[in-house]
Amino acid sequence: MAAADPGPPPDFELLAQSCITMAENFSRFRNLPAVDNGVAIMEAIQTLNNRMEQMQQQMQQMHQQTQQQLLGMEERLGMRISASNTNSLSRLQNSQLIAPDNALAPLYHHMTNTPIDDFPATPAGIANLSAASATALLTALGENVAGTLLAKRQRIRHAIGLKQAAV
Repeated sequence: MAAADPGPPPDFELLAQSCITMAENFSRFRNLPAVDNGVAIMEAIQTLNNRMEQMQQQMQQMHQQTQQQLLGMEERLGMRISASNTNSLSRLQNSQLIAPDNALAPLYHHMTNTPIDDFPATPAGIANLSAASATALLTALGENVAGTLLAKRQRIRHAIGLKQAAV
């Protein structure tokens, strides 16, 4: 039986040239952006992540501030509505008074829904209000404060629900 033909021997010169070509190409890997600038790309990505985190924190802060502002507005609006309701009932009661010495139903501050300080006890008490007291009362009622003392007193009578000529 004859031995199988082993084929041609290795070409060492071709192997050496191939190794040189491979080494040259490996040395060119540093020219690739992913290898050369990989650190720079990662730093840029980290910078973007940091900025996004900062923006997210700012958005959360703005959201919290907006929520607090809305809650405050809701609370103030609730107080104003409550004061308006209370004052409407007081005005209705005051519109039924028949004598200057009848007790007035007190009105509440239009913004804080708290009793108005130094509110006149009777319709006759309106005539005794000083200019400063009349201005303070009109302010608490959310009314115009301009004009003479007589005009202010008339505006107060109207604002608290008194009829024009009755009391």
